[in-house]
Amino acid sequence: MTKYNGSDGLTTLQPSDDVVTAAWGSGWRMPTTAEFQALGAAVNTAWTDDYQGSGVSGLVLTDKTDESKTLFFPACGYCSNGSMGNVGSNGLYWSSSLGGPNNVMGAYILSFFNDAAYWDFGNSRFYGYSVRGVADPYNTNGHTFVDLGLPSGTKWATMNVGAESETDYGNYYMYGKGATQYNSSDTAYAGIEDPLDLSVDTAR
Repeated sequence: MTKYNGSDGLTTLQPSDDVVTAAWGSGWRMPTTAEFQALGAAVNTAWTDDYQGSGVSGLVLTDKTDESKTLFFPACGYCSNGSMGNVGSNGLYWSSSLGGPNNVMGAYILSFFNDAAYWDFGNSRFYGYSVRGVADPYNTNGHTFVDLGLPSGTKWATMNVGAESETDYGNYYMYGKGATQYNSSDTAYAGIEDPLDLSVDTAR
């Protein structure tokens, strides 16, 4: 093991090794064990053998202050040595937090059955477990935003691109030039994309 081996001082997976970041982009990541614990404290849990008529069993999480907000974690079981185990009876979800019973090869997980949920269970890292992604609610790629509850789900940044505070003007950009700052000798953008292509989207 060339990293996460106890000698590198790392306690959390780096983004390059985070499956959620790799699959969904930099706005998403695996939860830490502290976030699993916080989730457990904020919800009521109930086991179901048939979630919404799907025939799938798992854990239903309901917000303690708003019962309209729920999450469902299927009991996916695990993979080991090419075989599946505990499918339908046990949910096992990786966190990004290293440690557990064996500090060199361990990591923390959420583990649940029909009668109990363990939000900070530790196990060896060679198993195949499920992963649930999280997005920082008010911070994406280091940039904060406000959720105004718009029907579109659009969340507006709290400051201009290039700014360091809400009152900072930030930088000036020509349209369709990506991260290139304004230069009077530049030619204007002549593309016809609608909407603007992500490769030349300044905020992106």
